[in-house]
Amino acid sequence: MIKAVLFDMDGVIFDTERINAKGWKKVAARYKITLTDERIGMLRGRTADVARNLFHEWFGDEVDYDEARGARLEMLMQHLDEHGTPLKPGVREIFSYLKENHIKTALATSTQRERVEMYFEKGNLPLQFDATVCGREVKNGKPAPDVFLKAAELLGLKPGECLVIEDSYNGIRAANAAGCQVVMVPDMDEPTEETKAVCTQTLESLHDVIRYLDELKKLSEK
Repeated sequence: MIKAVLFDMDGVIFDTERINAKGWKKVAARYKITLTDERIGMLRGRTADVARNLFHEWFGDEVDYDEARGARLEMLMQHLDEHGTPLKPGVREIFSYLKENHIKTALATSTQRERVEMYFEKGNLPLQFDATVCGREVKNGKPAPDVFLKAAELLGLKPGECLVIEDSYNGIRAANAAGCQVVMVPDMDEPTEETKAVCTQTLESLHDVIRYLDELKKLSEK
């Protein structure tokens, strides 16, 4: 039985992954480095420490990751200041559904807490979870399971009692390694044979997740 839903943030709650990808492309042009879609995908869902190591592996001392990341964040901030944080379809509805059905919620994201708070503020969305785990608050970032294990622990639940909603390969690997049930709602990363093998469901939107949870509820009541 599902007792809690654990949310990734970028690409699940907020439609920010495309903005981030465009930002990385502009950074690549500025610093005259090659950031392919594949490499940008490898950065998706990672902590800053892991991304820093990847940059060093790809570019050595050619470019400073923190400087490049700062430039990308500046572009992101400008966009959010002008337009707000765009929500993924069904966000408000799924939060209402979970509250009405007394299902606990947690945010489990690689993004640092101060940025998380800013995203929610600019998205005009209350930051009201039963637990939140952000960025550097765990030792190892995704695809390690730490962030989901910590979220389940804070909720007082076993990982298997938690359903994770993820959009990225790294997040799905992390949730599966934690022993959680996983639903993929694709954003920038397309479903693969690997994701299909480990995900309970692959659904198009959060509206579909609501329908899936409602089906499970009806089955449990029989």
